[in-house]
Amino acid sequence: MATCSMIFGLILTPLGWILLLTATVTPQWREFAQRPGYSLDLFFYDGLWETCKEVTTFNIRECKPLLKEAVASWWIHLQRFLTIISVIIGALSYVAAHIGVHWWDDNSMPNLTGSAGLFIALAGSLYICVVSYSAFEILSAIMDSAIEVAEKFSMGTCLYLGWCGGFVVLISGILLMCNYSCKCPARDTDLHYGPNRNIASIYSIIIGGSKGHVHIYVILEARTEWPLINYMSGHSVSGDCPLFYTLCSGF
Repeated sequence: MATCSMIFGLILTPLGWILLLTATVTPQWREFAQRPGYSLDLFFYDGLWETCKEVTTFNIRECKPLLKEAVASWWIHLQRFLTIISVIIGALSYVAAHIGVHWWDDNSMPNLTGSAGLFIALAGSLYICVVSYSAFEILSAIMDSAIEVAEKFSMGTCLYLGWCGGFVVLISGILLMCNYSCKCPARDTDLHYGPNRNIASIYSIIIGGSKGHVHIYVILEARTEWPLINYMSGHSVSGDCPLFYTLCSGF
């Protein structure tokens, strides 16, 4: 059965994933309007795969692959690799999350959904890191006086799309991670005894008396390692007899 966190996580994930995919393929990671030395109606922008210039007056755009100088940089290859990996991990984890929910019946697998949420959160975090470092490089170039003014690009639209999409995916992954199920060992007054390692859980203790003797009636549930042997039993324990010894010798 789907929980609220599952539903909201599965709704938010594709929204963030679309933003990440759009940021990956759109060539607007850095922009430059009214670039010195060029016509004022020219608008320059670069992406991970191509560089473009657009004549805003006539809405004419010309794009071509990135220059060899840009492609030779290790960072552009790392950007491409990490963004593609992030998008692929997000898509595959989203499919796994749907399988874990089991929409067609009530036999959901919360651990699978939680694990998918973990990878979705990692995908969003990875994209945020890539976009943040790209923004850092652009801002560093703007502050660097050694770089010509004509080469000082500003942050492009795709960076903001990457931040928004990354945070949405991260939040959706955390929501899905909330569905992890934890089976903790029972913390009761279990008693282990006998060759079969039987376990007796104390349910209630009734104290009564007759002819000057105090009797303690202990209601137990016994569970063994043999196939499903469960029964209730009552034991009368004399007041001067060690309780634990009497319980152990009673089976």
